[in-house]
Amino acid sequence: MLGASVTSAVAVLHSLGILALMAIGISMLQPGRSGDTPGWQRSVTMGAVFGLAVAIVMADPVVFPMGATIDPRGGPAMLAGVYGGPAAAVVAGAIGGAMRGWIGGPGAVGGMTGIAVYTIVGILGWALLRRQASRPSLTWLLGFAVIGTLCALPTAFLLPDWRMGFELLSKAWWLVLTGNVTGVLVLGFLLEQDWRRRSLEQELRQTESRTRAAAEAKTRFLASMSHEIRTPMNAVVGFVDLLRDSKLDSFQRRCTDQIGDAAQGLLRIIDDILDFAKIDSGGVALDLRPVDVVELVESCREMLLPQLEAKGIACTLDLPSDLPGTVEADPVRLRQVLLNLLGNAVKFTDAGRIAVSVRHAAGPADAPGDLTITIADSGIGMTEAEMAQLFSPFVQGDHVGRGGTGLGLVISRMLVQAMGGELTVESTRGEGTTVTVRVPVRRSTAAVPKSAVGGAAPGKPAGLRILVAEDVPLNAEMLEVTLRQSNHSVLVVPDGQQAVDAVRGSPFDLVLMDVQMPVMDGLAATRAIRALDGPAAAVPIVALTAYASREDLRACLDAGMNDFLTKPLERAKLEEVLQRWGGAGSTRPAPAVSPPELPPDPVAAAAEGPPDRGADGSLTRIGELLDRLAGLERDDREAVRSTALNLVAASGDAGLDSLADRSRRLVAAAPRSNVEALNALIEDVADAGRRSLRTLDPTAGGDRR
Repeated sequence: MLGASVTSAVAVLHSLGILALMAIGISMLQPGRSGDTPGWQRSVTMGAVFGLAVAIVMADPVVFPMGATIDPRGGPAMLAGVYGGPAAAVVAGAIGGAMRGWIGGPGAVGGMTGIAVYTIVGILGWALLRRQASRPSLTWLLGFAVIGTLCALPTAFLLPDWRMGFELLSKAWWLVLTGNVTGVLVLGFLLEQDWRRRSLEQELRQTESRTRAAAEAKTRFLASMSHEIRTPMNAVVGFVDLLRDSKLDSFQRRCTDQIGDAAQGLLRIIDDILDFAKIDSGGVALDLRPVDVVELVESCREMLLPQLEAKGIACTLDLPSDLPGTVEADPVRLRQVLLNLLGNAVKFTDAGRIAVSVRHAAGPADAPGDLTITIADSGIGMTEAEMAQLFSPFVQGDHVGRGGTGLGLVISRMLVQAMGGELTVESTRGEGTTVTVRVPVRRSTAAVPKSAVGGAAPGKPAGLRILVAEDVPLNAEMLEVTLRQSNHSVLVVPDGQQAVDAVRGSPFDLVLMDVQMPVMDGLAATRAIRALDGPAAAVPIVALTAYASREDLRACLDAGMNDFLTKPLERAKLEEVLQRWGGAGSTRPAPAVSPPELPPDPVAAAAEGPPDRGADGSLTRIGELLDRLAGLERDDREAVRSTALNLVAASGDAGLDSLADRSRRLVAAAPRSNVEALNALIEDVADAGRRSLRTLDPTAGGDRR
């Protein structure tokens, strides 16, 4: 008796193992979520899988002396309806019933009837869960299995002799109940675990989608805020510059300087907040190029000379002769870090000195070396409590009166970490502070690209015919007065359509085009001008935009603009643009100018992700296109333009934004630039291509000339 029971239990456990394997297959069909019926095709497929499980477990039953058989068929037979709906229940029941009929024996009728009962119970369970809009818990499954089994047990009396049924039930009811309950719980547990896993994955995807949407909304808000603040600040800064050039008494000049300093301080705060938000939400995109470290450090000190002289602070530079001529680094970001740190040193030093030292330690073999920049001041220093909060955003310790947002050092550390380096601070209250920046850099043999304008006449261009398209009256007036003071002829229009009409009707040397305007915006107006017939289509167009993101500025260049100025306009940069593009219109030869550099945009970089270093096809294609470009005749403008267009696509596929930007400028310039300008642009594209290929594949990037 005991041996028979053990044998029966082993057979049931064997069947349960089959059910566990079946659960894996069913989970691949991704059963529907709470309260949902799967699609009919999937439901039928699930029914077939459940039915196959019923047939398999019936193929290895427990056989009793009177010829009756039992097995844990109830588990899959009942759960087919619960997880697959009525269609799955019917399909599973039909397959199971057919299998039981094929097996035959005295219990065939009762077995087939039992399967039908399980089918009905499964459908009722599905209906109950659907009504409650809930998932089956283990407690629910336990009760469901017990009730379903009790409903099916009376089918044993359908044996040819009811006494056989009674004997079967008296000996095996516990085995049937245990098999069905265990089968339901095992299958249900596995399927519920799989459902929960899928639910978590879906929730994670939804959370990721919401996070991405929130980041995009944040980006749009930041761009909008930047535009709304920079537009009026453009008038403030511009008119302050005009006032400074007028005859003022000492008090008026002092007031004007105070207004100008306050405006610049507000802009620095805005830039810090926007920069921090961008870096914090999207990471940092680095654009590695040859950098002259000595020149970079000296230029940073030069920019801060007015503040140094005003406070009587000496700033010494320790630049050893063994420093490498150039290194591979991001000049924009490295300059930003140095200006932040030097600015802090000046801010918190009332008298004394600031010492800047630079050291370079070569790395082993082809590994990068360490560039170490130390900035030590004799300022007020910090306490241990202030040091503990040093890298907390918007925290300034006890020095609120010195201005700023408390973000400069935070942004600097984030940028240094993005470069793969570290930023450390040592400070003693009353003695000063020492900030050390260490970043890994490689020596570079390439020359530092110069931004000087080749072929342009030195000094300020005079007598230019300039069209200003600006819809804000204050900004339009400020620009007009500024340009007229420099003896330029100026026409102001309030929208893009009038700008197109003006260019069509009269020759201009330069167009200053606001991007956001009514009737027709600056981008659409630029495209319309480029589509004009004759020399008017080649007039240089400079964007005036309060949107300072890389993506927005790239859109300006893609539309056919030659350059851009971000608001508020700085007179020095305006003069630089006038010198660069003045006289570069259709009536004079175009100067060989270096294309404008786009500032890095961390948000866009994060969205794009890092370059695909495995895109061998794209890299090979880029190399072929660079070779083709180098071998083209410069007079074949269409071939140059076509090759540059292909480079835009290939470099975009590889995630090489810098190369793509330069290729776009070559596309725009190819039809109308002179040979000297075209050679400069092609060489710039070739240099960017070689650097990009060397960065992604050290074996590539040979001399493509």
